[in-house]
Amino acid sequence: MEYRPVDQVSPGSRNHSAFLANQRRRRRTTRDPRAVATANSDLWHLRMGHIGQWALHKLGKHVHEVHIDWTDLKTEYRGFLRVMFITCRWTGIVFPYFMSTHGSEQENLQVVKDFVQWCDRRYNLKVKVVRSDNELNRGRTKAWIRDQGISFEASAPNTYDQNGRAERSGGVVMEKARAMRISAKLPHDMWMESVNTAVYLYNRTPRHANKWETPYERFYTFLDQ
Repeated sequence: MEYRPVDQVSPGSRNHSAFLANQRRRRRTTRDPRAVATANSDLWHLRMGHIGQWALHKLGKHVHEVHIDWTDLKTEYRGFLRVMFITCRWTGIVFPYFMSTHGSEQENLQVVKDFVQWCDRRYNLKVKVVRSDNELNRGRTKAWIRDQGISFEASAPNTYDQNGRAERSGGVVMEKARAMRISAKLPHDMWMESVNTAVYLYNRTPRHANKWETPYERFYTFLDQ
């Protein structure tokens, strides 16, 4: 605000006030709030003095991080023999991809590309971190992930906790799928239908970790913010 003596202000003026807003842009000072700082998880790890991964996750829970895990099955009647589960770290929503090879880098990379591009085009959502075991820790896959500005975090061998979100959700989905398939007396080679149904139900089941919101609700609420 700038002060103007009353005797300098015309009585009928729109600016009939002793104080007028100063339209000039003022310089930022140390009293102004800082702009929001952004960076990938590696840089935040350094900025925060090498804090642990779980503290880092709490610090940046809105980072779009996904965990990836696989489940191998007997060949389905259309030729699929594997499921890749992609789980959103924060919302818990699960996306299944059905695969026709066991661990082929070409197919794994194609699925990752498809998922990242689908998130971007459909939701304008940028994947920032991919966490998985060493199955994605391969030359072309790592190169493509790095070129997209995505951080890849490989979990150590035989360490369930480091990729736990994907493994837990995948395990729950497979238990649901198996129970429903047996209950419906469907043959084993129709597991794709039961897995799709189990994922649909899992994403719409309230979760304690989400304060009793469903993964579906939390994901789409986040998109609307």
